[in-house]
Amino acid sequence: MVSSLKEIMYGGLNAMIAHRSMMSLTTKNISNANTPGYSRQRANFIAHNAPGMAVTAGVPQAVRAKFIQSSILGSRQSFGFNQGQTDILRVIEPTLNDLDGNGISQALSDFFGSVNEVATNPAGLSERQDLVHKARFLAHTLNSSSSTLTHAREAAHLEAKDTVGEINAIVAELAKLNQQIVDHFGKGTQGEALIDQRNQLLNQLSEKVGISVLPVDGTSVSVFLKGGPALLSSTIPNKLRVTGGGNSALGLEIESLSGSITKTTIPLSGRLGGLFQARDVTGKQVLEDLDQMAFGLVTAVNTLHQAGFGLDGSTGNTFFEPLVAATGAAQGIAVSSVIENNPNKIAAAKVDTLLPGDNSNMLDWVALQDDATVVAGGKTVSEAYDQIVSRVSNDLRSAEGQAYFESNRLNNLETLRDSVSSVSIQEEMVALSQFEHGYQAASRLVKVADDLYETVLRMV
Repeated sequence: MVSSLKEIMYGGLNAMIAHRSMMSLTTKNISNANTPGYSRQRANFIAHNAPGMAVTAGVPQAVRAKFIQSSILGSRQSFGFNQGQTDILRVIEPTLNDLDGNGISQALSDFFGSVNEVATNPAGLSERQDLVHKARFLAHTLNSSSSTLTHAREAAHLEAKDTVGEINAIVAELAKLNQQIVDHFGKGTQGEALIDQRNQLLNQLSEKVGISVLPVDGTSVSVFLKGGPALLSSTIPNKLRVTGGGNSALGLEIESLSGSITKTTIPLSGRLGGLFQARDVTGKQVLEDLDQMAFGLVTAVNTLHQAGFGLDGSTGNTFFEPLVAATGAAQGIAVSSVIENNPNKIAAAKVDTLLPGDNSNMLDWVALQDDATVVAGGKTVSEAYDQIVSRVSNDLRSAEGQAYFESNRLNNLETLRDSVSSVSIQEEMVALSQFEHGYQAASRLVKVADDLYETVLRMV
């Protein structure tokens, strides 16, 4: 009889302990309801057949949707890539469009309009002066656009370096968390809060650069550049470094703790990949195309001008300062100092004996506007410029659209994840009430067993 009462008492005590553990866990969940990245924890009651054991509380486990979390990492990588492109292309686009009426298209139109005016009145000084003015404005507009493109590419380079610094800081923090999690499991305790922190950092990291995450021994994780070398080998972090710059494409290398360097040429995703793409693909191509356009225009105009005659009978002069190559042409285009100082040297005539009324050379200038041989690749100057604007606009609209799509997709995925992992105050309060009732019932059981035990002892 006494032994049975002791078993009931100990069983009740264990039930009280188990329910108190559950109440403590539920309180923890409620307290962290607004903690970013916190995953609610659950534990099961474990029934025991051993005398006096009855029930115990199992080890708490965080409720996580691993597949959804993996999808979130992928969505963040895509969002970061497109947002990185968008931020740089938004700097580039305004310098190429003519929304304010002062862009390249307007400058080209004004230039050829002034050419036509000189063709109409080849002996007119005011028309010649206006042509010099319009040519100077066109050159300045191209110079300014080239500088803006160069500065945008430099900004992308600097931001890429800053992003790599942020990546390295996150990787170092992940290494520390991995070690702490390993230590927790080594002591037989769970590091669920640390795992939540690690997942938060992985989310941040994936938006900055494309990654693959590989579990190690069920506790730690290793992180790799997507399709490339390791950023983190469990508790050992590596460092990224941006190489190149200036006229060279950006590159990426990884330095290990031992100092060994690994260069990587894999296509990047995440924000870092978007910055690389905007700088070294779209930005580079746009600058090269602008240079080709400027070089073609300068070469075509100078070729005609050198063969013609000015009002003073001079010939062989260039209208623009000569350019030796397309590279840097948009930055280097300038009106010849000879023409700047004496507009009468503008060669409107083809035949010196027909001066001052010959406009035949200037009519050839007018025809350049529709000449598809002016710019390399068989394009007129206007077509070349329109192609540049279209490329930037299309790339920007595409990046903005993809970023918007991924932002919505990411919100949906996070909502879905939260429906599985986040804390529901209502559910937790219901559970807390159930555990409180269980605790009270176990307490009454202990009280009844204790009273019976005292009664039996008095009977002996």
